[in-house]
Amino acid sequence: MLLLVGGGVYLVARDRPPEGRPRWLPLSGSVPGEASQTAPAGAFTFKDASGQSIAYLPAGTSQRGASWATFDARQGGYSVEYPASWVKVDRADHGGFTVYAPGTNPDEQIPGGPKGVSVTWSDAYRPPDSSDRSIADLRSVTSGGVTGQLYTVGVLGKSIIAAFPRNGGYLLLQADLSGVVTAEIEQDAATVDVFQRMLASLKLY
Repeated sequence: MLLLVGGGVYLVARDRPPEGRPRWLPLSGSVPGEASQTAPAGAFTFKDASGQSIAYLPAGTSQRGASWATFDARQGGYSVEYPASWVKVDRADHGGFTVYAPGTNPDEQIPGGPKGVSVTWSDAYRPPDSSDRSIADLRSVTSGGVTGQLYTVGVLGKSIIAAFPRNGGYLLLQADLSGVVTAEIEQDAATVDVFQRMLASLKLY
């Protein structure tokens, strides 16, 4: 079933879809006449332009069997794995990088730019304000004994961000998604799966 909410098109799972399929689920009474829902385990919750809550439930299967390489930034105080088959673009600032799905042109001129997963360090980053209505799913996350924050940013774009205090600034791991339209859900599934694997592999020194 397709549902139009807040200017977006969502895939509503009234019956449980086949295992291994990513899906978007409207929450908090997004469907008129239906009771509020809570996000299922493993889901990421976003806010859309209308303030409604939408949960993305990843499949967690798209990168099985993939080959992974290790990016070791000793000077930056971290190491992280990334998919070797993805397009890797190194960043000039503080030795970070971004990976894009195979076949992506990182220089393509499209609204919001190509979507991928990035790792960077910033001394200008500020933790999210709890009153910011574009922020959702704020939670603690720990890597190498260092506690940071994981949260989603919605409304005009969709991103998942993990931020860890490091060397007087913050180490940021960020996945940028295409949106919540069903035509892009498989692309977003790969991005989310890579983000989760990179976060699980992150080591802070």
